[in-house]
Amino acid sequence: MPERQRMTTRLKTLFQRPALFVLAGGINPIGAKMAEALGYDAFYMSGGNTSAHQLGWPDSGTSMRDMVDNARKIVLTVQIPVFADADTGYGDAISTYYTVREYIQAGIGAPTLKTRRFRRNPAPAAAVSRFRRWSESSGRRWMPNRLSTRTS
Repeated sequence: MPERQRMTTRLKTLFQRPALFVLAGGINPIGAKMAEALGYDAFYMSGGNTSAHQLGWPDSGTSMRDMVDNARKIVLTVQIPVFADADTGYGDAISTYYTVREYIQAGIGAPTLKTRRFRRNPAPAAAVSRFRRWSESSGRRWMPNRLSTRTS
């Protein structure tokens, strides 16, 4: 892929390929550098592993700021797209909007958002929908070409 393409475009291209591709997963810049050196096309920053590595806690305890700062450090060290765990958006629809915006400003290719396991929370999907409508209507291109939402 051309080096000068935006990371969002590069990640979208990977997802649109008919062939499967493997995301190397990890928690820090050195893991991302190793994935890049081994020839992986993209890197996945794991939320649970980041939480365990940085705080010694299970996948519940890192803040949006902890995760965005870690994603930014990873993005600054590699030339491959970073697909980052954005948990549930860290709150309601407004918080999810700001979470997605922070991740995009950090330079990631796309965030992955999920809903809570036991209490369904439609906030991430609603915020993504609102954010997409807003970015399209205002002519802004902050929105990644690929957002992943899932129910865990």
